[in-house]
Amino acid sequence: MTAPGHIDFDGLLGARRHDARRELAETMRMLSAQQDPDCATIRSAPGEASFEPRLYSQLVLGGFPSTTADQFLLAAVPSDGTPLVVRTDGEGTVSFPGLGRCTTEQPSAELKVRYDAAARTLTTESGDGTLATSGLEPITRIAGTDMELVDRLDPILDGFLRLQIDRYEELSLLADVHAYLPQISRALNLIASVSPAYHAALIQSLRAVLLFRHPTAESFAALGMHGMIFLNVPETAGADYFVEELVHQGGHVLFSEATLSRGDFLRVDPDAPLSELLGQDDPRDVYGAFHGLFTEHMEYHIVLGILEKGLADEAERPAFERHLAEVARRHQRDLRLIGDHAGEIFSSLGQEVFTAFLEAHDRAERPRTRALGGAPDVEELLRELIAIPSVNPLLPDSEGTAHEGDLACFVADRLRAAGIDVETQEVAGGRGNVIAHLPAAATRTARWFCSAPTWTPTRPAVRVRRTCRSPRAAPCTAAAVRTPRDHSPP
Repeated sequence: MTAPGHIDFDGLLGARRHDARRELAETMRMLSAQQDPDCATIRSAPGEASFEPRLYSQLVLGGFPSTTADQFLLAAVPSDGTPLVVRTDGEGTVSFPGLGRCTTEQPSAELKVRYDAAARTLTTESGDGTLATSGLEPITRIAGTDMELVDRLDPILDGFLRLQIDRYEELSLLADVHAYLPQISRALNLIASVSPAYHAALIQSLRAVLLFRHPTAESFAALGMHGMIFLNVPETAGADYFVEELVHQGGHVLFSEATLSRGDFLRVDPDAPLSELLGQDDPRDVYGAFHGLFTEHMEYHIVLGILEKGLADEAERPAFERHLAEVARRHQRDLRLIGDHAGEIFSSLGQEVFTAFLEAHDRAERPRTRALGGAPDVEELLRELIAIPSVNPLLPDSEGTAHEGDLACFVADRLRAAGIDVETQEVAGGRGNVIAHLPAAATRTARWFCSAPTWTPTRPAVRVRRTCRSPRAAPCTAAAVRTPRDHSPP
């Protein structure tokens, strides 16, 4: 993306992303034709008409015999009045992805219908020759895009989500998705103001957004519904929330396209556990970590751009600042963590992308480093330290909780930002030291020992004994990519 501080995503991977979209569309067309070789709609569909999230799930995952090719493609292939074969769900509803739906009096039935595009009506002929005409209830679209804001579970979505979400019975779609249209539109406008190229890619590749509530499920992007993202929306969600999730989960969709040929980017098996390469605990696979680097990178630069350009209003700014601090910490940590092993992980192409992440991050951090040259605000620093979970791994029942590594990484980052040379050391049991070396100043040099939450003068080196555990992220699978904000496994 050609915006200040960003990697040139289009230059590095743009051609690959567009080639992958064509490849996926052709695969969908081929699979559709295999399932329904006599369907005229498939043969007449334009190049990317088959690139529809629910079609991908229907054909690749299978098991949801509730929609015909005519239904899937009607939005992309205008009807000429030829009879169409459609299926109704258990309530008698006919759903047309990207177009609308209507209700008949024939549940779980296969029907022949005629569609009038001008009147947006569907005419069904029953066995006795009786005609019934129904108007299509339109879908909700996000203004300025072709994205559907899903407000109803059709059979395919219902079946798919049952596979993806534990405690499915506790899931609910938002009753009034229209209430969130202003926040979503503002989020997209903010993204466009910072990076027009990234905004253009999002609205090209995202076909649908589903808003839901669930007590434990994370937001996610699903490869089994490629082009669709699923957001677990808090009641207080504002534009900052939707910026974060559209950039993050939409980023998974974009990066999945750009890296469709995963083996071109990696020297190792993309599904290999990252922990085997790092020599320390990390729940991600290699490809999932690569995805995380990209989404962290884009979140960091988009939010930073919003703040630097003064685009957030007074009420929004604190939330954007909190998110920037959080994602910056994760991204810096991942760049160091994976950078130490980049030579063995990445191919030359993957190394080029990883180097672009590093260079873009350095360009963005230089002015921030200069700004941090003075003495820090002690209260603000203390708040940031306390906000970082840091449980001693030797304590009982500490497994599965955030240990001390994040705090050590934070201290190292702040020292580097102040222009101090920092060294990290691995010690027994996976625990590590952070050592800062201060140059001599005349005959006296101040040295500090960090043992949060207090700071006291001590010997000539700054030592922080912490356990550096990696951020958590769920693996990228054929079903879904789930790398939530805290990178916790689903």
